[in-house]
Amino acid sequence: MKRKIACVLLAAISLQLLSCGQHDSNETLTEPNYVLQEYETTKSENGYSIVNDFMVYDEPSPSGLYVYYPYVEEKKKGVSYLDDMYIRGNSARDEELQGEARPDGTSSKLGNSACDSMIVNAWSTPDFALKYNSDSSKGVGDERVGFAFSYLINDGDKEYKSGDDAMADVDVAAYSFALYEDFKDYGGPVCTVEIYGVPQALFKEKLGKKFNSDKLYDFLDKLKKDNYKSCELLATKRITETDVYYIDYSEFSKKGQYGNYVIKYTFSEKPRYNWVNTVKVGCYNINDEAKYTSWKREHAEKMIN
Repeated sequence: MKRKIACVLLAAISLQLLSCGQHDSNETLTEPNYVLQEYETTKSENGYSIVNDFMVYDEPSPSGLYVYYPYVEEKKKGVSYLDDMYIRGNSARDEELQGEARPDGTSSKLGNSACDSMIVNAWSTPDFALKYNSDSSKGVGDERVGFAFSYLINDGDKEYKSGDDAMADVDVAAYSFALYEDFKDYGGPVCTVEIYGVPQALFKEKLGKKFNSDKLYDFLDKLKKDNYKSCELLATKRITETDVYYIDYSEFSKKGQYGNYVIKYTFSEKPRYNWVNTVKVGCYNINDEAKYTSWKREHAEKMIN
């Protein structure tokens, strides 16, 4: 079934008014939504206005700009779309996404996990909306790099522990890619994912047993400038379709001893209009090896391994 896709339109400018001959008034007024006045609208199931196949979200934004987020009416399970993060984002939805993305033979890793989240988001202002709006587009950029695992802080000295215990509690992680490649005729970008293993010996040599965030990200910058020559390229995948993709960290741990992993996203073939949301949606522990192995075989095209 062809997806019905709309875009979320956030906007408003609050004006403080002074009453003639009186003190400052606390009353605020919102500028009318001229797009809704010009075009015929309908209502979505949650009460938002639909105009020109875009969903209009009628709450003031701090910047006073109209920002357009794609809204997919028929969503893929486990995928976090821009409206999930910015419109409906809450802990209940996060838990729902984690449950939808959970592989067979695993249990969800609940609570705070050391598994970090690679977040990339972008949006564009459609041409018809520029009649009443400044361009509020946010580009997707060319590259995003981060460590796969974050670290726990020691309460006493506010420094990070070494990576061993941080990575031990996650076997598999699910990463959502909403690229909106089938949104109208705009198309979507291509995201190439690369995963590098940072040798444990190198990690400990450069950082020691405890380190702060500045030292950690200085190390990441040096790895990047050296084009990750001191790391091992463990996996690469070209992603062109909106879906949930998985990294099996338990598989990587069988190949070598790593202090952490670097995840690199490179965006290419970007059309004029881009709507993108990438985020980690779940961390899991394998509790039934046979069932998980069968699931993994059936979903091989979704594995970044």
